[in-house]
Amino acid sequence: MKIINGLKVKEKKYSGVLMILILSFLLHLIPIFIVKTPTSGPDEVISLASAAKLAGYDWSYLVTKFGTKYGCGSAWYLAPLFYFITNGKIIYNLARTVLAFILALQSVVCWLILKKIFEYDNELEIAVVSLAGSFFSNATADIFCNEAILTLSTWLFIYFILKIYKYGSNLKYSLILIGVFSYCCICHARTLIYLPSILVVVFFLSLKKKKSFLDYRAIIIGSAFLLIAWKINRYVGMQLYRNEQALNELASAAIGQSGNAGLVKNFILTIKTFGIRDTLKGILTVSATNAYAILIFTGFGFAASIVCFFFFLKKRKRKNTEEMANVVSMFCMIGLGVSILAMGVINCWHGINLMQGDVYNDGRFFFYLRYYINFLPPMVISLYVYMKEDDTKKLLTKAILLALILYLLFRVVFLRTFDINGIEEFDVGKLFEAFSMGKVISYSLAFKISLLISIILIMVCKKSNSIYIYFTLIVSMLFYQQLYQCIFFRGNISETTQEYTDKFVAYSENETLRTYLDNFGKIYVHSNKVYKLEYYIQLIIPEIQVKRYEENYEDDNEVKIVFSNEDLTTFLDKKLYCVKLDTNEYLYTDTYKVHKDINMIIAQIEEG
Repeated sequence: MKIINGLKVKEKKYSGVLMILILSFLLHLIPIFIVKTPTSGPDEVISLASAAKLAGYDWSYLVTKFGTKYGCGSAWYLAPLFYFITNGKIIYNLARTVLAFILALQSVVCWLILKKIFEYDNELEIAVVSLAGSFFSNATADIFCNEAILTLSTWLFIYFILKIYKYGSNLKYSLILIGVFSYCCICHARTLIYLPSILVVVFFLSLKKKKSFLDYRAIIIGSAFLLIAWKINRYVGMQLYRNEQALNELASAAIGQSGNAGLVKNFILTIKTFGIRDTLKGILTVSATNAYAILIFTGFGFAASIVCFFFFLKKRKRKNTEEMANVVSMFCMIGLGVSILAMGVINCWHGINLMQGDVYNDGRFFFYLRYYINFLPPMVISLYVYMKEDDTKKLLTKAILLALILYLLFRVVFLRTFDINGIEEFDVGKLFEAFSMGKVISYSLAFKISLLISIILIMVCKKSNSIYIYFTLIVSMLFYQQLYQCIFFRGNISETTQEYTDKFVAYSENETLRTYLDNFGKIYVHSNKVYKLEYYIQLIIPEIQVKRYEENYEDDNEVKIVFSNEDLTTFLDKKLYCVKLDTNEYLYTDTYKVHKDINMIIAQIEEG
């Protein structure tokens, strides 16, 4: 009877967080039903490549050909999908479903922090803030990428740092903290950006407590974790990049472009070409626009957190909740600052081009939230804690004034001083495109929307029992914006991809055709209609190696089968036999017998 009663207590105790998890998961699932194909083909397929490799498939050519290396941490656990399922569409949808669950887990960690560490008891507020925590980024489940696992890792860093802060240096928590960082190292090279945040926060708290914040034994053991992560990265890299032809092509194409050495060479070349002054201005341009993007993305909530952070930092007698909120803010602000500065350095030539009157080229680098968004979601905890404190209510007005000053400095001083024209035509990372009636949004409109949210923030804080209204508004706006992008941006890309591949995808589900194509070991893809279509085709037929069909390929003696959306009969100086699948889908081969066999198989599929 005691056991049953205990279970009932636990069920009631965690029913709230379970409901939040389910709601968050269902909301994150919605984009999957809107966007049905990869819209960032190379990134998504390369992220899944390690799972395919563990299932015995060889995607090494495409992985290396694109010149981008991802670790295995984001997808290795999906290997059973590739092992037991042959339908690429089902694999892709199940992988994204797992991603939706990872995104939803952020709300659980947020709930645990507020409920168990900060010990707040307002269930409604905690629920809404936790939900906001899982949407306070532009990472969505329709794109399989590393951002979801990195953002969840940020939450875990915060959780275990606060655990150690509250309960003292602990071997278990210290080991988990270092273990999470080690695991991140096998997910993406961007993990290194976490180091400044972790080191500064640990050093600050060690000085404050006058003893080592982390258990020294964990540091020693953690070094072994990092060594293992390095070994795993080397092994995975060797396995995924083992295609000799692709390695040679990558080596010739990547001089000065790929990897850390390439970034350094590019930066040095930029200084030599444009000079130190213009290079610094380019860095400032890219960094400033990204900083401004954070301000408007958070409805100036980030500005409010900055003001409150420095206020409580200099306050002599601080509550424990204020101290912990500052720890969260410090971790996130350092990560955001370092990331934005790194963005400016790496992409400074975009800023230089802009200052010299050129088009802004790839505009995403001026508002590239993806590269630092993982540090933003935990800021909802700081903002919520600050809003709960009586001292903060007057500070929020100062925060709005700070945001206004930053806005004026950005528009009047920065843009005019650097003589940057046409800035109003920037698409601000599509942050508020949903509210601009489909037009390219200007800084002015984004600013007005953010100002409105900020005014609501001040009004809400005057009534302590209505704080949840602000976070409900934030969740609603961000979710609406995510759906808007899925429908009108990525949804359009997905529809185009389906239009040019639906027949091939349908036929490829036939076991006879798949077996026949598998006999040749590879299939070539050529398309000027769909960006990097070969990556999507690789996902559809995971067991068959896919290559891009190009003019400069040497004419070896192998039989070639090519899927294309265009007429290739005159593409090369050789005769190609065509099997027409649809008005814009064709299979070509250079061998008549293969052409005849495929025609016969297609006819059998059509009959029945």
